[in-house]
Amino acid sequence: MLALSSNHRAITMSFISVTSKSLASMTVCRTFLRSLTSASSPASPTKRQIISLYRDLIRSSRVFASHNYRDYIHRRAQDAFRKNATETDPKRIQALYERGKRDLEVARRQGWLNAQFRADKSVVDR
Repeated sequence: MLALSSNHRAITMSFISVTSKSLASMTVCRTFLRSLTSASSPASPTKRQIISLYRDLIRSSRVFASHNYRDYIHRRAQDAFRKNATETDPKRIQALYERGKRDLEVARRQGWLNAQFRADKSVVDR
């Protein structure tokens, strides 16, 4: 345990000396990396990722007790994916994928809330 502590102290001291000596070069490096990441377009999601997102959205609709919510989420997912099935622009595909992920998180949260405060089943659901 004592050896680890002294080793940790040595690593910390060397990090401090490196940091104080090369702060300017690290700033230039960070700026360069930021320019590279902002200039390049985000990678488009793969077909497998898109299909997985679709399946997850459909599965998230099954959590709701009310058939109205289940059908709404299921129908909305189907309609959105059918509408954008022919999209070819990588930036647009990425934006749609990100929106789908946000919608999935909302559906999961709403499903959790729905399960926590479950009401009696309606006549249609029985």
